Amino acid sequence: KMGAHGMAWDVSDEYKTLYDQNGTIDNPEFISHGRPSIYECKEACNVVLTLSSCTNGKLAVRSWKAMEEKTG
Repeated sequence: KMGAHGMAWDVSDEYKTLYDQNGTIDNPEFISHGRPSIYECKEACNVVLTLSSCTNGKLAVRSWKAMEEKTG
């Protein structure tokens, strides 16, 4: 889940997309081992653009639905 201002919404499908696009950190000594890679600049940009509700329309809709559930 991801959220802001006391609300949260599911991003597991987008997170899986990042695994597929970026690959994972393979070094077991890194705390980020097994997580989507942000080693290259393009990979880091993919993460920001994929998980931001400002640049990902699907997440924007989810965030507004979370707000609607909270406020009515």
